[in-house]
Amino acid sequence: MPFNEEFLKSLKAKQTTQWQCPRCYSYNDNSLLECRACDEKKPGVTDEQVKASKRPAPAPMEVEDKKPKVGGFVFTPSSTPAASTSIFNAAFNKPAVSAFKFGVGPNAASVSVAPKAEEKPKVEEKSEEPKKEKEEPKAKEEKESKEEDADSDYMKYDSDEGDAHVEIQEQDYSEDEKAVDVMKNRVAISCNDCVTSRTPLSESHEKYDVYVFGSGDCGQLGMRDKCLQAGKPLLQEEATALKTSRIACGGLFNVVVASDRKHLFSWGCNDECQLGREGEEETPLPVPLALEADETIEQLITGSCHAAVRTSQGRVFCWGTYRDSKGILGWSNDVKKQATPTAIHFPRGVAIADVCCGENHTLALAKDGALYGWGSDEQGQLVFHMPEAMKKRALVPHAICFREGRKRVPVKKMWAGGMHSLVLLENGHVMTFGLNNWGQLGNGERNEEVNAPTHVAFFDDKAVKQAALLQHATLVLCEDGQLYSAGRNSYGQLGRKTEEEFGLKFAPVALPEGVKVQQIACGNHHCIAIDELGFAYTWGFGDMEQLGNGKYEDEATMYRVKAKVLTDKRVVMADGGAQHTALLAKKL
Repeated sequence: MPFNEEFLKSLKAKQTTQWQCPRCYSYNDNSLLECRACDEKKPGVTDEQVKASKRPAPAPMEVEDKKPKVGGFVFTPSSTPAASTSIFNAAFNKPAVSAFKFGVGPNAASVSVAPKAEEKPKVEEKSEEPKKEKEEPKAKEEKESKEEDADSDYMKYDSDEGDAHVEIQEQDYSEDEKAVDVMKNRVAISCNDCVTSRTPLSESHEKYDVYVFGSGDCGQLGMRDKCLQAGKPLLQEEATALKTSRIACGGLFNVVVASDRKHLFSWGCNDECQLGREGEEETPLPVPLALEADETIEQLITGSCHAAVRTSQGRVFCWGTYRDSKGILGWSNDVKKQATPTAIHFPRGVAIADVCCGENHTLALAKDGALYGWGSDEQGQLVFHMPEAMKKRALVPHAICFREGRKRVPVKKMWAGGMHSLVLLENGHVMTFGLNNWGQLGNGERNEEVNAPTHVAFFDDKAVKQAALLQHATLVLCEDGQLYSAGRNSYGQLGRKTEEEFGLKFAPVALPEGVKVQQIACGNHHCIAIDELGFAYTWGFGDMEQLGNGKYEDEATMYRVKAKVLTDKRVVMADGGAQHTALLAKKL
């Protein structure tokens, strides 16, 4: 049977027992009324039905410390709280994941050892035929059941076997799991050898090999009919051939920058125009970008269904779709979804030095330390709440100012997540704001949203290097290699070796012995880290094999990604989407 027919048959079987989330495209058991990944309601289900099906929300932790004070800062525009319109709920029930059972069939128990010759038991021949007729339907049913299970399973592409398709079996990855034991000639790398989405391409624009793993249901692996699911890293040959120097993973898509710093290529889902182009979705194809002759791409970043680039001239181009709980936020009165890159207009004379994207909002940092934001502000992730009448033009940058008395405090770095943001000021203070329903702001409290930036005093005596903001959790990496987390822990994304559902304050991630983290990244509900030896680690949500552990399982602690294809490679960059992960690597 051709591969596409197999996939369609498995998809049809899946749709009879599961429903697909219209927001993140994850599959959920029919018994669930909310998506297990993003909390979106099942189509046709009312809020009253969801509320009735929930168990009581866990009681908030008792926190001895009082709410952190801003300490003299005045924030503009107005931080007056607005009525909550969040579609997210604090209570979340994770469904039990059924495991595959291997062994003999149900008829095995009826097989008996042949009796000894001397016993010669009497057997009535007449009873044999009815027994056979009775067992045949049972055997037929068992055979059909096995075939159905085989069809409903995803198929995997083995890079060593060309286009051969093999069933997902744990033993398929035995050699990958052993591969890490033979990795040699590794020495600690400096920070300059490890790149992130925020590292300017002018500083490092080598070409790297591209590896992907996780779900490819929507073409995000770019393998077309070769692979729709990968439990271990696979070489993305087409993207590698483009001499990729950076990669960014959106919810269900990817964008890469070629090493010439002039060209972009994208692949994956294009339902919201997030590819920035037309044409074949599952193949890396060029994104039209109107650059000046001497202008180059310096930075690439993605949100859930949008993407942005920053150029050497300080300009920002953006495309795709932004949403809030009430629908699409328009680029203009006439344009709802931006199909190709368009320039974002800032006040005259403003040059942008850094850009970051959350799920549906974007932050841009000017060279003078001024911060601008646009997109959804529904949970306070942009500090201000936009009047309803202005949301048709929500994608116009607004200034976000931080002041101490009458003096403006410049912003040094910033990061955006699902529906919250984190800012590092020039004076060393870390500020968080936005959705806080799982304690992801790390301020010691758990509430629906925080409209005014909150000072997180925990980092006052630490040098913050990088942050990665998941949908409901936050990771912060410090210069000394220590990693801290706060927020939701339903899938182990805090990496703390704890079964608590959430953490209201930042606390250390449990690092493997001797590991010093150089870089962090994340998807919606999973985390990625790269250490100084060039190893990649993953933890958190793993139901779509986005952890590269060869299993449909979560990881509560850091798992080192092991694969034959990475034996002689050093991972230099990573990023995650809703259901997949991408790595950039180079030879040792």
